[in-house]
Amino acid sequence: MKEVLSKTYGPKMPLGEQEFFELRLFEKANLLKKQHCVGQTHAAWSEIDCQVMFDGEEVDYFWNLAEVKRRFVERKLALAAMGFIYLDED
Repeated sequence: MKEVLSKTYGPKMPLGEQEFFELRLFEKANLLKKQHCVGQTHAAWSEIDCQVMFDGEEVDYFWNLAEVKRRFVERKLALAAMGFIYLDED
């Protein structure tokens, strides 16, 4: 599951003012078994590169599915408190 949260207030907002966070749940295999992960990546428009640049990926790893879902909700609420309330889900 992936959600993209933004502060975008409308389709005519200048690119230079757009900022996003991608929040996702995924699984990663390791030697013991699959781990459940929640990842958060920041993205913003770069004038120099003339494209959206992703940076600052943070990933938390959990053995328990319920725990990773709880962490996902916590991260989403923290981003909402920062104004990232507009949602695009995958």
